[in-house]
Amino acid sequence: MNLNSDDIFLEKVLKTLIDRFNIDSVQNAFDQLKNTSNNEVSPPQKDKKDKPKRVKRNSVLEIIDSLKESDINKHNTLTDFYKKLKSNMVLREAEDIRYFSHIIGMKEISGKSRNELVSSLIRFLSTINLSELIEMIKKSENISSNQRQSGFGILTDRLLRDN
Repeated sequence: MNLNSDDIFLEKVLKTLIDRFNIDSVQNAFDQLKNTSNNEVSPPQKDKKDKPKRVKRNSVLEIIDSLKESDINKHNTLTDFYKKLKSNMVLREAEDIRYFSHIIGMKEISGKSRNELVSSLIRFLSTINLSELIEMIKKSENISSNQRQSGFGILTDRLLRDN
């Protein structure tokens, strides 16, 4: 039997596939090709169990809505504050949110974008009792980039004076 170059190539490819994978996987691939109509090849289906499962964190709205049943006043307060945050009426810049979170006692706030910071802030505020929450929200209305900068200026002056 005389093999042409295409046959030799095909034989080498099959040998490589069998060496790389196993004979069953290669046979399944060929069976799938044989069973498809009009030579349309669909990618092999992966098992859902192969995908790593992400831990789903509750969205801001889910967190706020969960308070509706347990504490309607807190729910309403956080809803109003969230609307102000989303419309940039308070804490307009990401740095304002970081500054505010420091003032209210958050040890650290995670997030790079303003939206991520808002989510972290709402998660924290949802754990605070209502009277403290109201006081904290009042403080947010006075924070602006100018106030933040003047706060840093005061801090710098004190540091320079101490040296």
